[in-house]
Amino acid sequence: MGCSDADLRRWRRSGELVALRRGVFALGSTWRAAPPWERQRIRALAVYDQVGRGRALSHHSALAVHRVQVFGVDERVHFVPDPAEPPARKRERRAAPTVSLHPGVPAELLVTWGERRTVTVAAAVAQVAASFGAEAGLVSADSALNLGRMSRGDLRSAIDTLRLRVGRRTAELVAKLADGRSESSGETRVRWLLHQCGIGDVEPQAAIIGDDGRAFARVDLLVDGVLVVEYDGESKYGAADSADFAVLKKEKRREDRIRRAGFDVERVVAADLWEPAALARRLATALATARERYGPVRGPG
Repeated sequence: MGCSDADLRRWRRSGELVALRRGVFALGSTWRAAPPWERQRIRALAVYDQVGRGRALSHHSALAVHRVQVFGVDERVHFVPDPAEPPARKRERRAAPTVSLHPGVPAELLVTWGERRTVTVAAAVAQVAASFGAEAGLVSADSALNLGRMSRGDLRSAIDTLRLRVGRRTAELVAKLADGRSESSGETRVRWLLHQCGIGDVEPQAAIIGDDGRAFARVDLLVDGVLVVEYDGESKYGAADSADFAVLKKEKRREDRIRRAGFDVERVVAADLWEPAALARRLATALATARERYGPVRGPG
């Protein structure tokens, strides 16, 4: 494109370009605006186009390309060998700080997505769970189920086919707990925290029924049929003089109606998840209060 080394250095210093790997750059504006899972996708596509011959994307690199949410993973691009493609030249196989090459997987776990080769979504979820833990695996499993990228049966089959030596029990736990009704990584992480602490029976995206017998609200999580837990993300509402104030008022009326229907409501924001012990204590206290107020465990209606 006629760019000199001096141009590249200047653009990197100014932030117009971000180096993803030697010889691979992203536009700074695109990179800074992208959420973490989109950055994973950008990096995976760029590195695949540079060194992907004879390889297939795996782990969270494959999930990001399939637009499945990822959480709690590293920033490397992960590959497995692809027997359907000619192998890369020897010099392309050298280890790099941004690339991990794993042992091969059975051919039935490899697919073509667009113009690139990846492991199947189910196989990638199993790999993430085995390598990065249950929380990371569950976030991706819930997302993949919600998007229709796999079924629970696909995940169980992939775990068996991969014959995981390390992390198999974790992957099996993820397959047991995965629920496609969860609509965000935050909801999944709250549900995982509740499971870890043994706090109540949790139903994602539960319908709340009014006195007229009709559902008037759908809540993120319903615990033991008495406590509604809503996940609000980073910043759901704006200031009182902003357009978001109308949304806040509407949400407040909705919450009041949920309380009148016989449920306590506890709100969780993204920052709470970085202090899990404190959040677990707060949710346990809120559930105990709701149980005292509304009696034994009951359904959403």
